Amino acid sequence: MCGLLLVAWIATASCSGDTCSGGRNMSAPHLDGDIFTDADTPAVRISWSQGTGHGAGLPDTYFAQVSAGEYGDDTDLVGSVRFMAPRSVIVQLKPAFAERIKSKFAVTFTLEFPDRRSSIRCYHRGMSDRYILKVEMTFNGQGRLTSSDLKEYEFLGPI
Repeated sequence: MCGLLLVAWIATASCSGDTCSGGRNMSAPHLDGDIFTDADTPAVRISWSQGTGHGAGLPDTYFAQVSAGEYGDDTDLVGSVRFMAPRSVIVQLKPAFAERIKSKFAVTFTLEFPDRRSSIRCYHRGMSDRYILKVEMTFNGQGRLTSSDLKEYEFLGPI
């Protein structure tokens, strides 16, 4: 009987904690330079420093799972996203990007990273978490990049 209670207590204790979330996937994400041309289309390079907390141990294979997100006003402008080790991604934009920044001086899109359970030894209850990097770029009247702001958001899956 005591052994059964001990097993039940260990199972309850191990299932109640979240050892995946907490901390950032990346520290100081930023545009690495200006808009450039990649395969005849506009592109940006996003780089970052090592994450914090549980995000500090994420391997390159985690970041290679990046995809274009579904949030932001200009998600239709993202053609593809590819990881470039170490700690950077190339976002290839669609040709319509050049026209859009002539009439709209801010562009916003997101990149999505998967649940950390796929890449580090951790546990959490519920559905998969998502980690979103929101990218905002501001342009002047001549279509030149004047500023950018990148922020990470964590969306915990429903339990």
